[in-house]
This record gives sequence, structure tokens and C-alpha cells, in this order.
Amino acid sequence: MSGEAVNRGYRGPRGSRTVIVATIHEIQLRPAGEIPVTSHDVPVDLIVTPERVIDCRERAAARPAAGIEWADLTDEKIAAIPLLGALRTAQARTMRV
Repeated sequence: MSGEAVNRGYRGPRGSRTVIVATIHEIQLRPAGEIPVTSHDVPVDLIVTPERVIDCRERAAARPAAGIEWADLTDEKIAAIPLLGALRTAQARTMRV
């Protein structure tokens, strides 16, 4: 697999033309607006269940800007995920320079 293919995999770079697809079971479907949405949630374009494909593109909300919403993370959450701690430290160093 090429580096480009790896970079475009799950959680890789996404742009305005990237199609976001979720696979779920039919029983997991909920009416639009029933599940709270936060600033870091990415709306899906298609939902695929074993029974059907649902096209959500006409009613999808705008996609959030890339990046980490640091204000949404507690110190405990950051401590529990070492990569987040390393990113925060690196970002702090960059801002001091």
C-alpha cells in the first residue's frame, strides 16, 4: 500500500470532497437531532446498514475545522491519552518560540 493510500485511510487527511461513510446496524439509527452534536463531530455523507444506504448529504451540517478542541478536553483525558499530552507539549513549545 502506498504512503498516500495509508495517509488517506481512517483518520487521515480529509477535505471538502472526502465522502464520510458510517456503517451501522439498522437498530442503531436515530432520528436527526436526537443525538447531541459537539464542535468536533463530523457529519456523515452516507449511512450504510445491512438493509439500505441512506444519503445524508443534502441535510448534513458543515464540517468542523481540522484540529484538536483543547477546551473540550479535561486534564484527566489528556493524561489518559499520551499522544494528546505530547501534542499539547509540542504546541506549547511552538507558541513560545
